[in-house]
Amino acid sequence: MDNKKGITRKIALAFGSMTIALTLILTSIWYRDTTRVVTDLVETYTYKLLEDSNNSFENTLTNNQYLTSIMAFNNSTIMKILEENLETQDKTTIFNNNIKMHEYLTQMITNNYDISGIQIMDSKGRIYTEGNGRMLSEASVRAYFNNKNLKDNIVKIQVNSAYDLNTISKTKTNDVISYIAKIRKGDKNLGIIVVNCTYELINSKLGSQFPTNSSVFMVDGDNKIIYNNNDASTLGDNISSTDYKGVLNKIPYNNGYFLQEINGESMFVVYYKSKFTKWITFALVPESSLLQKSSSAIRNTLSYSVILLIVSLIIAIVLSYSISKNIHRLRKGMEKIKNGDLTTKIIINSNDEIEDLSITFNNMMDQITTLLQDIKTQEMKKRLLEIKTLQSQINPHFVSNTLHTIKWLSDTQRIDNISNLTNSIIELLNVSMGKTNEFITIEEEFQYIKHYINIEQYKYYDNLNVVFKLSDEIMHYKIPKLLLQPIVENAIIHGIDQAEKDGIVLLQGFLKDDLIYITVEDTGVGMDQSTIDKLLHNTEHKGRLNSIGLKNIDDRLKLYYGNDYGINIVSVLGNFTRVEITIPVTSQTEQ
Repeated sequence: MDNKKGITRKIALAFGSMTIALTLILTSIWYRDTTRVVTDLVETYTYKLLEDSNNSFENTLTNNQYLTSIMAFNNSTIMKILEENLETQDKTTIFNNNIKMHEYLTQMITNNYDISGIQIMDSKGRIYTEGNGRMLSEASVRAYFNNKNLKDNIVKIQVNSAYDLNTISKTKTNDVISYIAKIRKGDKNLGIIVVNCTYELINSKLGSQFPTNSSVFMVDGDNKIIYNNNDASTLGDNISSTDYKGVLNKIPYNNGYFLQEINGESMFVVYYKSKFTKWITFALVPESSLLQKSSSAIRNTLSYSVILLIVSLIIAIVLSYSISKNIHRLRKGMEKIKNGDLTTKIIINSNDEIEDLSITFNNMMDQITTLLQDIKTQEMKKRLLEIKTLQSQINPHFVSNTLHTIKWLSDTQRIDNISNLTNSIIELLNVSMGKTNEFITIEEEFQYIKHYINIEQYKYYDNLNVVFKLSDEIMHYKIPKLLLQPIVENAIIHGIDQAEKDGIVLLQGFLKDDLIYITVEDTGVGMDQSTIDKLLHNTEHKGRLNSIGLKNIDDRLKLYYGNDYGINIVSVLGNFTRVEITIPVTSQTEQ
């Protein structure tokens, strides 16, 4: 018993396992879906951030380009100064023109925060420079003026690297964004204007918007890196010669995002191609950092899941105990009944199936107790019948000696009828008073009846005719002894004896559907139903040869074979009486 797992433990394990599995499944599904949703949100947010940053950057570029075009194509002050011939101007005029140019350029720089300096060169090579920021060298300006690829009425935007700048610039980086345009009046080329913007313009729009562990870089139309927030040494390098070379092969559209492994780390790559400059901006965010902000919420959820799991296990143990408690009570009650206490009642008020089980069990025990009492009562009846049978017997030695003496005398005096009669009486009494088994074969029972009929025929002479119609297949089966003699005796005494004509007693026996059918039918006076009831219920009615009446025979049959079997009497007053006996073929009849 100690090696068996208790039902409390089984229920707790089952419920706990189910709870653990359900919690793990739900947590896994939640984590997967949450990770996917958060990742999608972060990806969308990062892409939107890059798009907004580029739009802001493009707006700034557009504004600065517009200012440059105004100064290049539609400014009377600049055009008038550049149109004048220096050779014909006096110093005062030159000085005044320089003052006008200085005031105009200073005003433009002051009113536009992004502009760090403006450079203008006329067709004679004269350069006007204004601003305290980074400036292109005179050689660079002259190169732009002589550049035949610089189209008229077009403002070119270009990032100029350090080697083109004046050496006097000592700022953090020497890169500038230059807006370059020819100054024209009609078909006449008056000069060139270069508007330089600070390089921090890109960083203010892009670099500060993304996480610190992100990489943001920009390439121009020639795939040269013109901005890198993490590695300034790559400026001017072609992207194909850097660690980022693989990203260009995955750009099917003007903008979008994808995952790319760079230097052994999975990176979320967002790209945006400017329709204005045709430059492409890339933002590389480590995939691990996408869920960084949601990791705390995920950890909290996992903690809640663990707490929920522990609470569920505690509930499982409590519930399993509450269920198994009544089962243990039911088991203890059964143990008491097993030990012989059949009066034990199991009372459980749980308002569930276990209570129904206890009620059913108590009802079953009541039925078993009733059945045992019925068996005890039937055994007592059987013993009483046996006692009555024994009481009806006479001393076998005295009867046997007396009858044998009569038979000897009849044989000595050659009185055959007395010898025959005496022999039949001896055989009858041997069966009636014998201490053999309770059961004899049907063949032996009918042999006993033949002896009885032999005795009765000396009284009725030829008025009694007995016919036997017995199937040989039933003769070896066993039935209680003295079962048929009282029935035959009743047929002769109450049937044939009271009739005023010759009588016939018909005895039949046959086998059908594993049932033995035996009938005793007489052609006597018959009887009414009240007489039949009296015979079957009156225990005082006895035969002349023994004290076994029809009621006792019916009781014996029910005792041995069950209440479905016994005696059935069919009679028509003044015509006939038939007694029917049905016996099942069982191991008892075959033993």
